[in-house]
Amino acid sequence: MRRLACIALVSTLAAPAAARPELTPPPSARRATIDRVIAVVGGVVVFASELATQVRWGSADLSATPARKRHASIRKLARQSYEALIERALVEAAGARAGEQVSDAERKTLLDQMDWPSPEATCAAARISREEYDRMLTAMVLEQRLFGRWLQNHPTESAGDSARKKWLRELFRDIPVERRLRF
Repeated sequence: MRRLACIALVSTLAAPAAARPELTPPPSARRATIDRVIAVVGGVVVFASELATQVRWGSADLSATPARKRHASIRKLARQSYEALIERALVEAAGARAGEQVSDAERKTLLDQMDWPSPEATCAAARISREEYDRMLTAMVLEQRLFGRWLQNHPTESAGDSARKKWLRELFRDIPVERRLRF
């Protein structure tokens, strides 16, 4: 559910820039400050949504833990949510640059592999629209496809977290310097 909430926010914030990069103005000091504020506020919103979802579904019972551990859990959730936002935006930008298209059959195959409830139940739990849900599935299919190609081009890497982090770093390096402040 954390990924759903993060993807919904990333889609809202990053879609206009990814769709029309030629209209993105060069960053200035004021714009960079505004982008940072939006990122922080977005991280807080995603974190609050994630925490509420986990408490509602019973997977996070923070009331029984000491205050110090509770604050550490909150910080960890916030960091994970923010990292997921950045990763999703990187994958969407890479897919847009490569001109990748995702079919309905690929989305259905992905859903068959995952143990998710119905789309309506998932949208209600994550508090996102059906359009955002479809965009999230598209981004997940793109991530599998692009990461799979990267692994084929790097046969010495195994499909673990360290390889995924290297791949994400390469995606970030491919972004023009003037647009990196958005991430």
